[in-house]
Amino acid sequence: MFLDLSNTLLTTPKQELLLGRGRLNQPLLRALPRRFGIVSNTSKSPRAISNALETLLPADRIATQIYNTSFKHSSLIKKPSPWMLWACARAMDIEPQCFHHCIYIGDKDTDREAAHAAGFRYAHPDSFVAGISPV
Repeated sequence: MFLDLSNTLLTTPKQELLLGRGRLNQPLLRALPRRFGIVSNTSKSPRAISNALETLLPADRIATQIYNTSFKHSSLIKKPSPWMLWACARAMDIEPQCFHHCIYIGDKDTDREAAHAAGFRYAHPDSFVAGISPV
């Protein structure tokens, strides 16, 4: 299971998270498996985001975090490119032949496009919490 950050795992903007006022999407969080990966386009510092998330979630809930700004050519791997999803899956020891079992949850068209390009299933956070099957 993989998630976008803004408007998916978070119900507040990333800036609010960095200011210590971040809020988690509790219904979605309750529906998630114990460990999940985060894949997000951002202009913020990956380290600052990770540190702020640690104040809201036990560290063992997040298996790995992949942000486009972690890479030198961040604009080339932004979603809808599937690259960050593939990198996150591999960091979680998921083999490419199993990618079709993966689900990416996000709120934007670029999230859906990235999921499908990666060979993942896709779910909008609202439909996932409501119990609708990912597509």
